Amino acid sequence: MAAPELAAPSAAAANARVARQLARNEVLDAAARAMDQLLGLRLTLLARPTGGGGRLSLLALRDNGAWPRPARAEPDAMLALAQAGWPVVVGTLGPLVVADAQWAPLLAGLAARTALGVRGYAAVPVVAPDGSCWGMLCGMDWRAASGTAAEAGLVQVLARLLPVQSEREGAARERGIRLVSTTAQHELNNALGKVYFRAQLLEDEPDLAPRARAASATLQEVVGQLAAALRQLRAARPGSAAWSGH
Repeated sequence: MAAPELAAPSAAAANARVARQLARNEVLDAAARAMDQLLGLRLTLLARPTGGGGRLSLLALRDNGAWPRPARAEPDAMLALAQAGWPVVVGTLGPLVVADAQWAPLLAGLAARTALGVRGYAAVPVVAPDGSCWGMLCGMDWRAASGTAAEAGLVQVLARLLPVQSEREGAARERGIRLVSTTAQHELNNALGKVYFRAQLLEDEPDLAPRARAASATLQEVVGQLAAALRQLRAARPGSAAWSGH
């Protein structure tokens, strides 16, 4: 694999800060759970551009414990697969779902795909409040993907919380202000409401498969957990356990 372009210092520093924040992050955990429940992809990674060349840096990995250990130890190969989907999601600001990467021209010939044995694949843009593409979530599995682009859209709505939370946390730690301001609460609640509403619409479909119905219920449960965490953080004072994230 070609050597990645060097990141601009500011971009590299910002990504390093975000990576530290993601060590314990309810939003990323929820998005990974939704990727698994809705699309059948048991590994989720978060990546962001490192600079002007469109190269991505890997910020975080989440899996449900079922991903083979040797494959999980290959972050460069995983990042190469994520990179393949980046031009698509940044160009459309919409999700990409590949049911079986063995037959997809975008991925089939990649050495990283063969090395990891990846079949199911999805790439979801993380869209910032200003409409720009902040980063991407990429889901992978050695089984074929079981979801659709519409279901990936639910993951995308949930992913909109990531840049909002990251920016607010960074500002809070740098300036000593409340972790979640009134404006941030409004933005987060709007995104959570969209996820909850779309999950309810999905569950109301009369011909919905049992697996998809269970996934919809899981999403609604996750939204409730995130909303409770948001209320707790809004009430927390600097220096408290909730404030520090411990």
